[in-house]
Amino acid sequence: GRRKKGVFKSVLNGASGSTLTSVNAFADTLSSGCTAEAASLPHVVCGIMGPSGAGKTSLLDCLAGRKTAGTMTGSIRINGQTMAAAELRLLSGYVIQSDILPGMLTVRECLEFQSKLRVSGATAQAERVDMVLTQMMLQRQQTTLVVGSSFRRGISGGEKRRVSVAIELLSEPAVLF
Repeated sequence: GRRKKGVFKSVLNGASGSTLTSVNAFADTLSSGCTAEAASLPHVVCGIMGPSGAGKTSLLDCLAGRKTAGTMTGSIRINGQTMAAAELRLLSGYVIQSDILPGMLTVRECLEFQSKLRVSGATAQAERVDMVLTQMMLQRQQTTLVVGSSFRRGISGGEKRRVSVAIELLSEPAVLF
């Protein structure tokens, strides 16, 4: 919603988590939470949990360099190097909350179209599409329409979510939000 002039919105108000004192302790606290130290390890998946309106999406928007309104203080560092918003957008992928997918294409056609926009070289495009279909376990759905019609079933909501993630994985981002 809209904020009144002069009202400060606290990001992650009411959210909880755990802290990690060292990266070596990551294995011991894997089930108890995700912190900046843990998130900096390769191939780590972290989740942000909190009540509605706590600022989870605002935090991700800030971290991904997508926040355009308001003021953000502090810095975002990757491998100890401060990153500008434009740099963050170049090396990261961002999966938005709602799936916006073309309804008249199959899963494979959708990924092929996106690969033409994101990957250079026809051979590399085809390889990336095949690899992402496998990574996201979408091989069986690759010939299914994304939305479907009254005559032909489309993919499920969870499969749409996986297609949205697969689209971002095509460009092999260093960080995925």
